[in-house]
Amino acid sequence: MSARTLLNTCKAFLFILLVGTPLFYIGQGVYPFTLSKTAFFQGISEILIFSWLALAFIDRRYLGRWRTPMAITLILFTTILIITTLTGVDPWRSFWSTQERGVGVFTFIHLIGISFVAGSLYRDVPWKKLFYTSLGATVILNSIALLQLKTPDLLLGVLMDRPGSTFGNPTFFAGYLLFHVFLGIYLLLRHERFSGESGPRSDFSSWRTWELVFVLGTLFLNIAVMFITETRGDILGLVAGVFALFILFSFVPPRSRFQRVSRRRTYVALCGIIVLFAGVFWFTRSSNVWSVVPGIDRFKNVSLSSLDLQPRIIALREAW
Repeated sequence: MSARTLLNTCKAFLFILLVGTPLFYIGQGVYPFTLSKTAFFQGISEILIFSWLALAFIDRRYLGRWRTPMAITLILFTTILIITTLTGVDPWRSFWSTQERGVGVFTFIHLIGISFVAGSLYRDVPWKKLFYTSLGATVILNSIALLQLKTPDLLLGVLMDRPGSTFGNPTFFAGYLLFHVFLGIYLLLRHERFSGESGPRSDFSSWRTWELVFVLGTLFLNIAVMFITETRGDILGLVAGVFALFILFSFVPPRSRFQRVSRRRTYVALCGIIVLFAGVFWFTRSSNVWSVVPGIDRFKNVSLSSLDLQPRIIALREAW
């Protein structure tokens, strides 16, 4: 097999991995939403990783591209994971995890292997197409989630009080959407890197109409469905992430043809609006006006003593 064929195989399986994993599930079996995804992810990852190793064997250039500080850090992290697994209370469970989750060291090794592949093929992968394809997958998943509002038992006859699409869990689904919200923001801010243009431009003059509509449409759709899932942690993460971006842009605004001073003042004002809204909500959270906003209503009774927050606090203590 030629190097070009192996390279195209790697790129094809990157697309399959990114789009197929969230969409894939098997109706019959144990934990159909999670275990099937984990098995699919691991199988495709192994094909991808071994294809890359074969490519690197033929063309040594692809073997040396991942020798970066990040790669060295990942190798050290993997070594620590393996040591703690072997010396832990239950090495078997640490390595394989449970059927329901499947996120043990074995899965982490796949994730780290993919990072090596992505780093090695960085100059050859059509990242713009890959990102757009991943955003396109969210449209399908969001459509399923919206249908679940009318038909809660749409998938496998499982009744869901909050839509989780093919993830079967609104928390997992919201985390997936949260990543794509910031992916959309990244594409909006750094479009010139993919369009081949240079210069201080952060406006939309270099965008084609369909691209702008697509990215903005998926961005707002992902945010809207995230609120519909009513997952408080991800909603809070969205607000905190946007707030952190505005703070960063208050000091270092995105490149623009406009004056930096006015841009900085804009982002400072946006930070103030977020703080003001958070304050108003906190002191009026018992008001019925918030009940009409999906996702916000579940913040009414949030406190450190609430029962549904205790498992998270215990997990944080154990991790510490």
